[in-house]
Amino acid sequence: MKVLLIDNDKDILDSLYTALEPAGYRCYGFSSPEEALEAYRRRRCDVVVTDLMMPGLSGIDILRKILSSDPKTRVIDISASRIRKRPVPLCLRLS
Repeated sequence: MKVLLIDNDKDILDSLYTALEPAGYRCYGFSSPEEALEAYRRRRCDVVVTDLMMPGLSGIDILRKILSSDPKTRVIDISASRIRKRPVPLCLRLS
């Protein structure tokens, strides 16, 4: 299974790799949301794990773009930041 990892925090990306690669997942990591979307268009990953709060495109933006092109892709939004209640219900409605 191919997994696209997107987080502007390199430590988080490293942690995700450390957890997923030994379990047999093929991971592609990006700290730039724009570069990650371009890579997704080329690779069509099965799962996307993305930070909600990033400069430029947010996790919500990524969720919208990926699901509009391939609604079967599973998108997992994560965040190390405290967020308001709005993004979670919005993510659920979009997915």
